[in-house]
Amino acid sequence: MAKSVDNLETLAQAQGFTAELVDRIARAHDEPDWLVERRREAFRIFSELPLPSWRHTRVDDLKLERLRPVAPASALPAWAEASLPPAAEAAAIAVQVDGRVEVTHLDPALAERGLVVSDLHTAARTHGELVQKYFMQSGLDAGADRFAALHAAFWTGGFFVYVPRGLVVEKPIYLVNLITGRAAGASVSGHGLVVVDEQAEATLFDESDAHDLAEAALYTGQLEIHVQPAARLNYVSFQNWRGPVREFSQKAGVVRRDATLRVTTGFFGGNQTRHQFFLDMVEPGASMEHILAYAAAGQQHFDLFTRSRHGAPSTFGNMTARGILTGASRLVYQGLIRIDRGAHKSEDYLSSNTLILSPEAKVLDDIPSLEIEADDVKASHGATVGQIDQEQLFYLRSRGLDEKQARRLLVSGFFEPLLGKIPNEAAQERISELVLEKVV
Repeated sequence: MAKSVDNLETLAQAQGFTAELVDRIARAHDEPDWLVERRREAFRIFSELPLPSWRHTRVDDLKLERLRPVAPASALPAWAEASLPPAAEAAAIAVQVDGRVEVTHLDPALAERGLVVSDLHTAARTHGELVQKYFMQSGLDAGADRFAALHAAFWTGGFFVYVPRGLVVEKPIYLVNLITGRAAGASVSGHGLVVVDEQAEATLFDESDAHDLAEAALYTGQLEIHVQPAARLNYVSFQNWRGPVREFSQKAGVVRRDATLRVTTGFFGGNQTRHQFFLDMVEPGASMEHILAYAAAGQQHFDLFTRSRHGAPSTFGNMTARGILTGASRLVYQGLIRIDRGAHKSEDYLSSNTLILSPEAKVLDDIPSLEIEADDVKASHGATVGQIDQEQLFYLRSRGLDEKQARRLLVSGFFEPLLGKIPNEAAQERISELVLEKVV
């Protein structure tokens, strides 16, 4: 557990995003000098930047001065206990509750072989050289916008996962991020760092949830993934905030020579979400597959961006996005494939498909795009936005199904092509469950 737990309650009472608080956070966690300087530089950027002005995602109503900059230290809530996997089924389990991180399980045999799962504050002290080598080396930039700078200056909590060279971790590693009612009106901003070293293999489940929030919480978490040569990582992430959370988050993955990263991400909860996922294939033979699922209802607003960059020859990617909108929900999706100059013989394909289940729901933008600066490549994209086929709905109703049953069956069929691409059965079931919860 992080050394900061004894001091976190005091930090959680602080008012205002200030330079003094940046130093207090760093001192409380006994952070190395290089990390303190990173925080201070990020605060300088934060102080100079205005709130971003995005085309479809409004944030001008967000009053940062009314938020508590640090979330409190909270115990595991009863509503979350049943959702944690049994220790026997996991290589490791780490949980962040508001501002508190605890590793509840780490297989001793794997730890003996070098597997590291800890909170990032502790890792910065105990594995300093390793953390410094990879921290903020994935392309994430504190200057991207004011929320990115806020995160870089004020983050607390977060996870560090290191899979050493040649280690094959057969059971999944679970990272769980929870926001409770105690963090209402606060900023929650953990930073994750995952390194899978050469010829290592692992599966990582990363799930977020929130409950019992009387007022909105701000989430600005970030995660970095490094997949080293000939390594393989299956990364599965689900966001299902069951409460008023406004999320402005970023993730990035760097995939090296002959390595494979398979990503499954799902967005289902919260009031407003703007999420960016950047994937860079930087050495020959690197490959990536990204599957994105989403289901929005009510007044939910999702603004999702994915980018696959081919920075070396003979790199391979595939991006599939698919989701549903109900109620008066809104979606913005932008997908980009970029093939750099010299990245010859690279291949990628991007598709996005959205099913609208109510007349009030809208796709504000669905923009797949290509930027190609190399010859001898294969890259294409496609996008569809449509409604349920009324003839199919009528046919199912005529066979004895009520309207809800018929709609659920049609939605299941719509998601079947995406589910078939997901390599993990548990992830398939979880996505199906979260999607069908939205169909009423």
